[in-house]
Amino acid sequence: MALVIALFMTHGPGNARFFFTPEEREFEIERLKSEGSANQIDSNLAKSQVKLAFIDILTYSYLIIFLITGIPFHALTFYLPTLVSQLGYNNIQAQLMVVPPLVISTIFMIICSWYSDKHQIKANIAWFGYTLSIISLVGLLVASR
Repeated sequence: MALVIALFMTHGPGNARFFFTPEEREFEIERLKSEGSANQIDSNLAKSQVKLAFIDILTYSYLIIFLITGIPFHALTFYLPTLVSQLGYNNIQAQLMVVPPLVISTIFMIICSWYSDKHQIKANIAWFGYTLSIISLVGLLVASR
């Protein structure tokens, strides 16, 4: 989606013919002028910002953190039906047994996202989730022995 937006809307609202009607383009240009914004994007500034993003160590740090936090979630989501089917259930039963935990986790995630956004405590909610995950994984390790 970002690529589509970059291709069609990076030259300001005046050139966004695919998304805005002529009246909407004119309205947006006037609104930006009243806010003191430039009508056109300075391409040199945009290129330098993209270059800075690729050479910034924080960008790669965030990438690593995202991968570390995403891999266990996706591994559990995709391999849980396989693990349940190895307990002796057929494929359909295994898929159906996985649905309730995923529905509950989805509802919990939506509630946490809404609450953290409303109260502006995103980091606290994230730490709570990580702590709960660590406790759960340690419990699984201990129970398997």
